[in-house]
Amino acid sequence: MLLIGVKEEKGWLASKWQLTYPVGWQRICKAANSAYDYYDNLEILIDNVKVDLSSKNDLLKLEEGGAMTIRGMSKIIRVPLMITFF
Repeated sequence: MLLIGVKEEKGWLASKWQLTYPVGWQRICKAANSAYDYYDNLEILIDNVKVDLSSKNDLLKLEEGGAMTIRGMSKIIRVPLMITFF
């Protein structure tokens, strides 16, 4: 990944990254599935609409959208963390 830039927005530090190669929706779902266990109070949004999940494997079955956001409290760095895939 390449770091495009970093800026502060409404009290949040926002960084923009670009993947070094294109990925499809299934890869985005797999990335969210892999990150699932590293969040407390995880929320998933597809095109800014919250999705209800009964298990982390439901992530692999989501209908394709324009963007997927995963957000919640990071168990690793212990701060709120939000990642959006386009």
